[in-house]
Amino acid sequence: MKVAGRHIIIVMLLFTVLLFSCSKAIQPDRPDTVRETIPKIEEPSSQINIDMSINLGKYFQKAEQAVPSEKSAEKKVCEGLSYSYYFKRFPLILEGRGKTVTGRIEGKYKLQGAYCAKCIFGNCIHPKINFSCGEQGEPLRSLKIAYSITFNVSPEYNLESKTKLLEIKASDNSCSISSLNIDITDQLIDELHTPLNLLAAKVDETLSKVALRQQVEKSWKTVTGGLKLGNYGYLYFNPQHVKLGSISLQDSILNFSVTTTAKPVITTEVLPAKHFNLPELTDYSPSEKGFNAYVDLKASYDSLSSYLTHYLGGTSITVKRKKFIISKATIEGMGNGKLIAAVTFKGYKKGVIYLVGTPHFDKATNEISIPDCDYDIKTKALLLKLANWMFNDKIVNTLREKTKFNLTTFMTTARKKLQKEMNRDVGEHAHVEAELKELNLEAVFPLKDKLIIRALAKGEFSVKLTP
Repeated sequence: MKVAGRHIIIVMLLFTVLLFSCSKAIQPDRPDTVRETIPKIEEPSSQINIDMSINLGKYFQKAEQAVPSEKSAEKKVCEGLSYSYYFKRFPLILEGRGKTVTGRIEGKYKLQGAYCAKCIFGNCIHPKINFSCGEQGEPLRSLKIAYSITFNVSPEYNLESKTKLLEIKASDNSCSISSLNIDITDQLIDELHTPLNLLAAKVDETLSKVALRQQVEKSWKTVTGGLKLGNYGYLYFNPQHVKLGSISLQDSILNFSVTTTAKPVITTEVLPAKHFNLPELTDYSPSEKGFNAYVDLKASYDSLSSYLTHYLGGTSITVKRKKFIISKATIEGMGNGKLIAAVTFKGYKKGVIYLVGTPHFDKATNEISIPDCDYDIKTKALLLKLANWMFNDKIVNTLREKTKFNLTTFMTTARKKLQKEMNRDVGEHAHVEAELKELNLEAVFPLKDKLIIRALAKGEFSVKLTP
């Protein structure tokens, strides 16, 4: 009886151990994490256009006021052609668009005089031939005057212009003495070259006093400061070189642009204020065209975990006739460039296991995977004691295959939001216009509380400045 009792006790102890080992949940310690910093990178070169507009109307008016708009003169001789005239110049009208435009003026005049064929001792010995145009109720005659005006900006940001008198042309109804085949208008045109050339010189002189550099410097300080981009951080331009872009006049508005070669930075940190002196204009051409800047996007582990649970939840794996069913999956950063995947499971056993691995990204598909994920060392130690059967490639390979994140929607949404944040007013006289054509995945950095996705933003970027 004592032997039988001992057998019963031994059997009960073995059953208890077996029952305990089968029912005990797998609950290893969490993997250790370390603090990790994001490596800095060399920013690519960008090309940023700064477009400006200046109304030159008041400068043209000042130049015209410096030269009398009316002129009267006379020429008296005994023998030959004697005449007097009155000329009135109307305001300059600018035509065309571009670096060189045409300035047109309409002129009105009247003439009167006489012609003496022969004069002896101060007396005309033949009857004089008198003439007049635009007198005695007759409408004033017309002249068409044209200038070419070419604009440029010097390396020191001074406005330069070259105004040239192109022609003075009479209308079809010129003033002439038909019997003698003498065109009196030609005499008048010769007289008018001097005051009209003076007007051209006054235009150039007045335009040279445009405070162009002062305006550019004021705007330069505005656009070289930090530009707040909502939750994405701050945009700093870091300008390097400046060259003259396009220059064009339309009506009296001078539109011109300077192209800034810069290395813009988008960062979540507020950087110390840095003063950039306005450099002189150069012929430097950047190797990269358009706007190029790296931006670090933040992806929440909560959202990634929800995505992973939705994708993995319910997955059933059978190993040695034992079922392993995934209930939940969460993700977090470990440090050293690795991610931790915590997989809660049920089935033959229940509990949680931890896998660690290095995230890999595919630029073509915007997909992040963990191809080398494997059991954490603490999870391995516990499984050796309680569930050796779980050391099976089937479980790990399934998790490697299915632990993936497609970021296409995330990147598309980020690009649209970032572009919206970039298009804004900067100060009172500047407006940023940006078009982000691409936002490409370049690297991932798994920090403890968030996944940093480094992307390269590409597009067009310009700053519109108005007086």
